[in-house]
Amino acid sequence: MNEMDSSIDEINRETKETIQKKLLLGVCKLIPKSNAKGTFWNCFEVVVFTETEQNTNYVSCIKCHKLMSYKLLQGSSHLSRHKCAVLTSEPSSSINQYFNKKQKTNLPQRVM
Repeated sequence: MNEMDSSIDEINRETKETIQKKLLLGVCKLIPKSNAKGTFWNCFEVVVFTETEQNTNYVSCIKCHKLMSYKLLQGSSHLSRHKCAVLTSEPSSSINQYFNKKQKTNLPQRVM
């Protein structure tokens, strides 16, 4: 087994608990996600190994510090549903944005 294979095996064996310990010890660090497209990424930082900046397959919420798994090929929809990301995401459009709040509209009470 070469050095590359052993470092890949090391990453695959990492658990949330070991990553948390490594963050406290400085073996791992948090960095912003580069080329992030979703607004929910403003709530997360990527956990990487300090010496190599190799990805650990975990991200950390910058608000509640919860570690969550993240692998590029598995997607990020679970991150967008995280409670802190949902609270900070842009509000979705609603019918209220189409009406002028200052102007009273004459809408029928019921439709025949």
